[in-house]
Formats: sequence, structure tokens, C-alpha cells
Amino acid sequence: ENKTIAGFDTPAKSLYTSVRELVENSLDAAERVGVLPDVNVTLEEISLERFQKLYGVEATERIDKGLYKDVETEKERTARMKKQKQARDKAEREAKKKAAKTGESVEDILRRQEAGRKAAATKSRRVFYRLTCKDNGSGMPSDDIPNMLGRVLSSTKYNSVMQTRGKFGLGAKMVLIWSQMRVAQPMEVKSAVSGQGFVSFHRFNIDLHKNAPIVREHRKLQNPGNWRGTEISVVIEGNFGSYKQKLLKYLKLIAIITPYASFDFRFV
Repeated sequence: ENKTIAGFDTPAKSLYTSVRELVENSLDAAERVGVLPDVNVTLEEISLERFQKLYGVEATERIDKGLYKDVETEKERTARMKKQKQARDKAEREAKKKAAKTGESVEDILRRQEAGRKAAATKSRRVFYRLTCKDNGSGMPSDDIPNMLGRVLSSTKYNSVMQTRGKFGLGAKMVLIWSQMRVAQPMEVKSAVSGQGFVSFHRFNIDLHKNAPIVREHRKLQNPGNWRGTEISVVIEGNFGSYKQKLLKYLKLIAIITPYASFDFRFV
């Protein structure tokens, strides 16, 4: 029930909510220091091989291909290719009939049907993404980063009576909790405040029982350009195909209501 209220009840909705929470945190951070927000969001689908490497599991090639029955024989491959061709021919015939009635091009109809099939296919398998959100906001003090993002109900927003987009300091923390529940990979944060001659890098999880951050790595990186802001990167389970249109609509709407902000969204 709590996950549903927070917007993390399904992988597809959780991906949408994660993007939204991080984007709105970035807008708040920029407006807090009186600069025009510059928000960059990157969503990268992670292959199974790369995902396994995150856990130290190397993909290997099967030597004895006859050991299991899941290996496709040449006869089975020929039958599958024939069946797929028949399905494509049937879809093309139906698309031509529909195009004759609606005036839409056959290519557009087939492209839309293929997109629908791909979206349906992703529902039956787990898909993982690396979500990265970078801004030019206020940044976070180096020593406070683990507590600000890795401790529930700990936030910088409590020292102000001004209403912001966030609610109770749970946005980025819920993203981390969802990641930990489904992927168990730490969040990576780079941040720098004004006058800080370095960029602080943290990798950490959250101990849900003790409500405390577990810092895996902390380094001070060079900051030759005197960059100020925050970059959060987290691996999460999601389904971009199911919520693509809703996510893009949200980004368009947030750009309309904040015309002074710059947004860059990339799916790679």
C-alpha cells in the first residue's frame, strides 16, 4: 500500500516516478540559489551481460550446446523463420487493407504495430536502466550527502517554510529504496557547492532497519571548471516501453510551466 501511494508499485510506474522526483529535486535546487535551472536526464537500458557484471558475474559461452533442450536445432530454426515470415505477410496484408480505409501509410501502421509488440514483450521480462540526473543547483555539502539522501525523513527542506515541489524529503530516498529492493545496487552521487574546490563522490546504500546510510565509497574529485550542482545516478528496474508516452508528456508539461528552465532528456 505504501509503495502504491509513493508511486513505486510497478516497474513501469516506478521508472516514471523516479525521473519525476529527481527532475523536481533539481528544479528546487537551482531555484534555491536563484539560477536558471539546467537539468540533464539520461536513461540508459542495461544489457543482461552488463547487469551481470555489476554483480561480478561474467557471461560465458556454452560449450556443450546439446546439454540442455533450450538450444534450437536447424529444423526448429527453419520452422520458426517460416512461421515468422507468414506472420509478417499477414500483418502486411492487414495493414494494406487498413491503409485503404484510413489513408494512413502502410509503413506507419506496421511501425506502430511493431512498437506495440516490443512494448508487450518487455512486460514479460525484467528490464533494468541506469537513470542519471544532473543539475546546476545548490549542490550538497560533502559530509552531509549520505544523510541527506540515505536517511529517511532527513532533508534540507525542513529549514524553510516555503512550499517546494517535494513533499517530505522522500523523493530521492524512495528512488534509492526502490533500487535497493529490486536491484541492490548503490546510488552514486557527485556534488559540489559554491566555493568548493573539489567534487564530492559518494557510493552508498541505505540500511532500512537502522534508517542509516551505508557508505561504500567516498572520494574527492578534481573540479577544474568550478562546477556547482548535483549528479545522481542509480540503477533501477523499469519498463520504458509502457510509460514512454506518459514520461515524455510529463517532460513537455514541466518544460511549459517552467519556461525559464533548460531540459535535456536522452534515452540511450
